[in-house]
Amino acid sequence: MKKFVALLSLVAFMLTAGVASADKGGEPNRGKASEDRGSRAQLQKWFKKWDDEKFALNGKIKSISGTTFVVTLTHTKKNETATTTDVTVKTDSETKFRMLGETPITMADLKVGYLVDVKGKRNGASEFMADKVTVRAEKKMLFGEVVNKTSTTVTLKNSVTGTTTTVPVDSSTVVKINGETKTAADIQVGDKGMVKTKSVLQTMVTKFINLFR
Repeated sequence: MKKFVALLSLVAFMLTAGVASADKGGEPNRGKASEDRGSRAQLQKWFKKWDDEKFALNGKIKSISGTTFVVTLTHTKKNETATTTDVTVKTDSETKFRMLGETPITMADLKVGYLVDVKGKRNGASEFMADKVTVRAEKKMLFGEVVNKTSTTVTLKNSVTGTTTTVPVDSSTVVKINGETKTAADIQVGDKGMVKTKSVLQTMVTKFINLFR
């Protein structure tokens, strides 16, 4: 009988110790895993691609220091105010740089304000090493009424926002007025419609103008 009671006491002690050990060691691990998942989920919404080893993102260069640059990412959701976050990207001798996806450039050619696509490897949620950096054109669509024009520019005013924007025009700009193919010389003050542009930093090109009168 004494042996049986001693055995029961030993089993009870082992069970108690096991529960205490699980409570002590398991909870912090679950908390850390939850925190890691939270950080990852929060960052993922700004990334084009994110898996266990790789990432892909696009945004504007905010600052440059040596072989490292900071990219500002913007997340826009319908009917919500746009949110931004900054990501620090590292480069090395293996990183490839391209201008508009074609022309090879170097780290020294990057400038604050450039819109870039970045692909590479990541280590956790804070370290990003770029394999490829591509400077790309920023495309925009403008809507409004022509309020001024010269031989080389057209100025549109958006009646909703009140914003006035002047865009360049040249022989490469495709112009349509009332559905017919025209030239920039045919545009008149008072015409209304849409303009498509693309730009790299301060250099803007007007690709297409579609107006009605």
